[in-house]
Formats: sequence, C-alpha cells, structure tokens
Amino acid sequence: MHFLLSLIGFILLFFVAVVAIVVLKIYSGFRRLRQAMKKGGGSDDNGASSKHNTQYSHRTTRTSDGTTIIDRRSPEEANKKIFAPDEGEYVDFTEN
Repeated sequence: MHFLLSLIGFILLFFVAVVAIVVLKIYSGFRRLRQAMKKGGGSDDNGASSKHNTQYSHRTTRTSDGTTIIDRRSPEEANKKIFAPDEGEYVDFTEN
C-alpha cells in the first residue's frame, strides 16, 4: 500500500512538473512574439503601423555605383547619438 501511494505521488508530481514546463514555454513564446511585434511595428487590419500610430518619412539615398540605401528608422532613432555624453569631438587642449 505504501508503494502504491508513493507511485501515485510521483506520477502526480511528474504531471505537475510537465504542466509547469508547458505553461512556461507558452508564456515565453507569447512574450517573444509580443516583443517582436513591438520592435517590428506590426500591422493592424488597415495595414497601418501600430507601433506608435505615427507615420515616418523614409530617407532614400542612391550611391554613385547605383546602390539604393533606404533608412526606415524613426527620426528619434536616426538622430540618436552613438557615443556617450562624456565623449565628444572636442577635447581640452593643454600645452606642456
């Protein structure tokens, strides 16, 4: 009888562990999908970007060899500084 109760307890514990793993995998998948939709600016039924409900103008540049470069970043992202605030073009010059 003791063996049977231990076996049922083990099976129940195993079932709970499997359910927990499945729930965590589903949650992780939904979270990744949601992040991808936020980054990608997914479309709604009208085909409009649902990222911020704003329209961005895309900058297109053609190089001398015929390559076309399309910049699809938002103005905030395109104008964002790529160096730290304490780094800069100018340095204090001290003469020795």
